[in-house]
Amino acid sequence: MKKRILFLGDLGGGGKERRMSELIRYLSEGGGYDIFLMLNKDIRRDYPQTLNFVTGYREIDFNCGIWNRIKQVGDYVKEVRPDIVHSWHEYFSLYIDLQKPLLPHFYYIAGFVADANPDGFLRGLADKLTYMLSDKVISNSKAGLIAHHVPIKKSTVIYNGFNEDRIPKEDKREETRKSLGLVQESVVMMAGRMQRGKDYNTFIDAIKLLNNKVNNVKYLFVGHGEYEERYKARVKSEEIENIIFTGFRKDIEYIFQIAELSVLCTDEFHNEGVSNVIMESMAMGLPVIATRSGGTPEIVTDGENGYLISVGDANTLATRIEKILKSDELRMKFSDKAKETVRGRFSIGKMVGDYINVYQKADGE
Repeated sequence: MKKRILFLGDLGGGGKERRMSELIRYLSEGGGYDIFLMLNKDIRRDYPQTLNFVTGYREIDFNCGIWNRIKQVGDYVKEVRPDIVHSWHEYFSLYIDLQKPLLPHFYYIAGFVADANPDGFLRGLADKLTYMLSDKVISNSKAGLIAHHVPIKKSTVIYNGFNEDRIPKEDKREETRKSLGLVQESVVMMAGRMQRGKDYNTFIDAIKLLNNKVNNVKYLFVGHGEYEERYKARVKSEEIENIIFTGFRKDIEYIFQIAELSVLCTDEFHNEGVSNVIMESMAMGLPVIATRSGGTPEIVTDGENGYLISVGDANTLATRIEKILKSDELRMKFSDKAKETVRGRFSIGKMVGDYINVYQKADGE
């Protein structure tokens, strides 16, 4: 008899959402699970194809009061009667926690730990309640477990997994470059939501330094978010002409295909778990330069498969970008090591297998 898993999450364009989407697809294709999904109907769906792999789904209306939201979640749990409830967001976990004694029995997984940011007071209290009621707490980094004070006996790390089927089998570099107005320029990219936490300002500062040293380079800002117009206004006012805002791209694999290297800067307010963008860049053979914080050192080894920089250090960022752009030998060394890192520790098969191992514990298998 198939196990019934209820996922509580969203399908927006973040790394956690992509990870959940990939997992649902693989579990569905494996045939051993009936999968149900509850999601916020007001969140933009960047992975709508995920709904093709679920047995059923329900949208929650977040425009109503909190007690109504709690009731909506509880009603769906009672309807589905899952063997496993796997929450991917703190607010869904809270809605479960506040009524768990009234719900049918299930194996409860809190899988929302995807950063290594210190908890605020209220978040810390809510998390403690979740840790007490859950059977397992999953993080995508060791740093996340430490930062959120997850009890050791309930914690496990499951790293993000890259699906090598996403590596393009056809070469669309010429087509992609043409669509972005590129000719023969080198390409350096940064992908991520344009919101607090992702530090595009430091990248802009580094680009201004580089424009005095390196010619014929375009810098791609890949993503969308509440700070997008702010960054566009800064670039325009400072007359930086070699930055291209691409918006959110579902074909990001083809952006990786035309890039020489990938940057991910984060600010003092945000510590990544293990970033999907870093993992995906490395899987595609791109050297990565990233902020040394959170779980990033668990995937990027400074000087081996990329570089790590301090928060806000535009000077070092510019120096590292210049060094990689001017050395084909160094770029190829980092590229080979990056691909080796992902294949060895961050494959989709390993990720799915690790989740299945957790799910099997629901029945003590």
